[in-house]
Amino acid sequence: MHHQPARIHTVIAATNYLRVSEVTEAILDRFLYKALILPDKDPYTQFKIAQKYLVHGGKPAEPPQKIPFAELKYMHSIITGTNPAITIRIRPEDLYFANLVVGHFEHLRNRALRESHRGQAAETYREFYISPRTQAKSLDLLRALALLRARTHVTHEDISKLYFIFATVGVPEEIALFKKSFETIQNSLVSSNGLEQIATLLAFETLLQHIRQDRSILEQPLGELATTPIRRTFIEWFRETFGGVDRTVAQNRRQLEQFIAEFVPATEEVRELKRAVEHLMTRVFQEIERDQAREEERRRRRQQREGSSGL
Repeated sequence: MHHQPARIHTVIAATNYLRVSEVTEAILDRFLYKALILPDKDPYTQFKIAQKYLVHGGKPAEPPQKIPFAELKYMHSIITGTNPAITIRIRPEDLYFANLVVGHFEHLRNRALRESHRGQAAETYREFYISPRTQAKSLDLLRALALLRARTHVTHEDISKLYFIFATVGVPEEIALFKKSFETIQNSLVSSNGLEQIATLLAFETLLQHIRQDRSILEQPLGELATTPIRRTFIEWFRETFGGVDRTVAQNRRQLEQFIAEFVPATEEVRELKRAVEHLMTRVFQEIERDQAREEERRRRRQQREGSSGL
């Protein structure tokens, strides 16, 4: 038999017992999907298991049909976002919403842990932790859920199913806690127009990132920003505030700062995002000021050298 090296495609592990420690937690974190399967002692189920054992002797049964590896690879390229022809889109506001749900779920899990260990020192139990790796990999699950429903975009329905990766399937309490987190965050944002505010702030954040990369954007009249990722919310505010008249380039920074200053968050989640955008805006303008000061200093020295050479 000829063997060829191959990349690992799928790893499945099973154990009857697992002692929780730093080492085992790190190992478990590498497995994206976890399930608790309790033994089924129903007599009929046990009878069917015994029947299969008599036929196959405990060895894997040959499936009636197999999925070609090429098809799995093709689906994998779509789910991981590497397929050049098919893209499953996740809107920035939906991605932010998903992170809020996951963060709230982590908070509820740890609160439940503290309540169950009330009276005990914090060192006697380990807090529930969702690693950045798992949180990033959940994007693949979102795209897979959308693909299963023949959609090219992720919806809140898909986000509500993220318990497949963040909870242990087979543990109803964990799944119920995730669903509670989803409903809590969604109800809070939907009832207060918070989702639209998040979309606006994220678009504003994208504009700041574009300004960071291309300073010439800040030199354009703000009334022309409709061509940038900023949403119509800012354009409407600008026209209401300044009568739709483009001001001088020198005032663009003040107008951007004024937009954020007058932005009233509807929820605490939106308020936290606003603070993050404010900090980013401060850093971007500080970088611009620093670069302008350096350029001015270079210009001054160049003029001094030219003046000296003229003498």
